[in-house]
Amino acid sequence: MGADIKSRSDLKVPESIQMYRAQLGQLGRSDTPLARQITERIEYLVAAFQPYLESGDLSQLETYELVPGQGWEKVIESIAGFEAGKFSKKPVIKVQDE
Repeated sequence: MGADIKSRSDLKVPESIQMYRAQLGQLGRSDTPLARQITERIEYLVAAFQPYLESGDLSQLETYELVPGQGWEKVIESIAGFEAGKFSKKPVIKVQDE
């Protein structure tokens, strides 16, 4: 069995990084109050950023590095690698195929 993301509760994040835990499994669902709240907040944020992205006032910075491979195990490996200084930019990991 692969690594479990819940087992990473001991994850040590450098002080310069602010980490927020998100319950992404709730995103897009409407069967619980929490799921509705999370989906509504994400919809609000997307709508709030959209005009700035379209006008070019807000753009993506090339401050990330796409990590080859995919899956939660790769996420956990990449976090450990980031902590160990193996990345010069923030790692981005594909969790699954679209």
